[in-house]
Amino acid sequence: MARFLHALRGIMRASCAVCVVSTPLRLLGDIVAERSLERLCDSAVQLIAFAGTPSESDPVLKDYHGFFRLKKLPWLNSLT
Repeated sequence: MARFLHALRGIMRASCAVCVVSTPLRLLGDIVAERSLERLCDSAVQLIAFAGTPSESDPVLKDYHGFFRLKKLPWLNSLT
């Protein structure tokens, strides 16, 4: 997976295009694999659903389906 993302990143930098790769968290295994794959991406987001959790019955969150978490923001062409 890491080799694929590295090659895909090089291809995408040479073109005017956007690519979205979606991966279920259960397929990544442990946290170390997740963090290493995040480093290969320009940006990373996580979708957290309320279905099947205690938040599903919370009256404050009744109008929403889940959280949209920004895990990594894109920093293209920067020195950091």
